[in-house]
Amino acid sequence: MSLMVILAILSLFVGIASIVLAIVSMKSASSSERRSQENFEKTQKMMNEIYDKTKDLLHEIDVKSSSISGMVEKNKLN
Repeated sequence: MSLMVILAILSLFVGIASIVLAIVSMKSASSSERRSQENFEKTQKMMNEIYDKTKDLLHEIDVKSSSISGMVEKNKLN
């Protein structure tokens, strides 16, 4: 076998290995992107739940503080 034939065969194997590695890399990137998107959606859902709970709690505090304020004003008048 001549050196050119050996180099051609080696080049063919390297090319095939490069294609296989590129495909594996694309699949890995795709699954990583999907996991990142799922994590983002979970985090966004949790933040929305926390926001809603905080909003409800602040509303409850506002109602109670108005009630307490009214009672204090009423007691001042007596």
